[in-house]
Amino acid sequence: MSTRTEKWMRGINTCAETLALANQLLNTARQRAKSVSREAERFAHDFRNDAASRAESLGKTAAKHLRTKTSPSTRAIQFFAGVGVGLAAGVIFAPSTGKEIRERIRTKATRLANKEPEVSSSY
Repeated sequence: MSTRTEKWMRGINTCAETLALANQLLNTARQRAKSVSREAERFAHDFRNDAASRAESLGKTAAKHLRTKTSPSTRAIQFFAGVGVGLAAGVIFAPSTGKEIRERIRTKATRLANKEPEVSSSY
């Protein structure tokens, strides 16, 4: 009978050792989870602060650019650049030939210079 009791005792000891090992594993897992949680909180905190700082900086930069006024000469240059781009696009995409367009431009420029009234014509 003693062998039977010894087998039971060894089985109980094995179970106790297994439970002790499982307890150690759970404690280690808890410690790592706490560590990861702290790191995640730190990361989230740093990310939030960085995002807030960048947003504030962007807001200041935008406000600065909105407050600055362009000089009249800069606005004039921008206006004439827009007119030039518009004329170029009109010439490129016009349904008429280059010769016809140049003739129309010349005629209109002459009329404007002489202040003659425009005669409606179909082109």
